[in-house]
Amino acid sequence: ASATATPITSPTPTPNPNDSFHDTEFRERVQESFNQQGAMKLIGARITHLERGECDITVDYRDDLSQQHNFFHGGIVGMIADTASGYAGHSQMAAGSEVLHRPSSPRGGLTSRYLQSSTK
Repeated sequence: ASATATPITSPTPTPNPNDSFHDTEFRERVQESFNQQGAMKLIGARITHLERGECDITVDYRDDLSQQHNFFHGGIVGMIADTASGYAGHSQMAAGSEVLHRPSSPRGGLTSRYLQSSTK
């Protein structure tokens, strides 16, 4: 005697254009918003990776972005971290949404911890 397993499948839901995971243009929306950021233009930042919930921003090292020990200034690192995390969230939001803290909304935070350089 032999038995054959029958797969159980769920019906495919009808895509809702307002559902962020059916929004196929999220990359264009995020990039368009990013291109409007003067601070990112100032430091020469660019998005180098963008997926749902993920955003990598790259900045090439320049002397004018460094501190006195020739490392990126922590303020630049904080700017990049803040912007990348915002766009990672934005990539999961429905079209027409914005990532913006309003006074009546819960506030998040950004904490940077710097470790001593391992090079001596």
